[in-house]
Amino acid sequence: MSRKTRGKRSNVKTYWKISKQFQRHDKRHQLQNNLTLSTSRGRIINNRGIGRFVEGFKNFSSLRHLTLHFDIAGLNDESLKKLGKTFRRLDLLQSLALEFECCQSMSDEGFQGLTQDFKSFRHLNQLHLSLESCEEITNEGLKYLSKNLKKLISLESLSLNFTWCLRISCEGLEALSSSLYKLQLLRKLNLTFTDVGINNFGLRSLSEGLQKMRVLESINLDFKGCIDISDEGLGYLAKVFGGLDQLKEINLSLLWCDKISDIGLVYFGSAIEELSGLLSIHLVFFRCEKITNEGLIYLSKSFKGKSRNILKKISLELFS
Repeated sequence: MSRKTRGKRSNVKTYWKISKQFQRHDKRHQLQNNLTLSTSRGRIINNRGIGRFVEGFKNFSSLRHLTLHFDIAGLNDESLKKLGKTFRRLDLLQSLALEFECCQSMSDEGFQGLTQDFKSFRHLNQLHLSLESCEEITNEGLKYLSKNLKKLISLESLSLNFTWCLRISCEGLEALSSSLYKLQLLRKLNLTFTDVGINNFGLRSLSEGLQKMRVLESINLDFKGCIDISDEGLGYLAKVFGGLDQLKEINLSLLWCDKISDIGLVYFGSAIEELSGLLSIHLVFFRCEKITNEGLIYLSKSFKGKSRNILKKISLELFS
């Protein structure tokens, strides 16, 4: 038996022991409510080991907070489906963070299995889902996610990261945006689509989804590297921002979106003037080389609008 094979078998046994410990622990301590797991490519962990682990924590009926991080290229759809099935038993969960990094074997099928039992989370108020560099995830995966997000009616904070998911486009963002209006309690939204094929059409779809979110207080949008976004797309966002009366914090990154010009800053400045409760704003237009001093001057004047008396923090990154 090779050293590598022995290592894998030992790892599976370790996960089996851990899962048994979790089962016993839950029976003895029903108040236990936090669980965190992080894996990395430097460790010999396979799908069998993950499966054993999942078998253990599914018995944590009192679990309130769950954080899982996977950085395993070979993590497959079957493991994701097993993980998704355990969610049926975690109906008391309040916060869930799932991070998948460079999971090259993860596809839309597994993503569907992972999210289909989100309806079990009747008390979930925080969801963080990151699929950085999971290149097999497509627009179909976002359609599955959109369908299941609508069921999380207690959600107050949502964070989604699709950095370098190169098969995602405006079609996926449109599907996702269509579910946002159902989240009537959502106060904090974080969306990251770094280096993904998002253009003005995608931002228009997003704006249509945001306009009904009347209790939204904080929004963080990262579209850096989406080079087809222009002033038109920024105008869609600006218009909807101006109508979100409860908005207190805006973070917007359009780094490397070099079609943005002074006109885009005019659109955005007009929106800021309408926000009487704005406390913090962070704008990144780094490498947007069509922006000139005139645009910057207009933007600075907008800070003298309704929010001038309470605005606490302004952060701008504008030039190359």
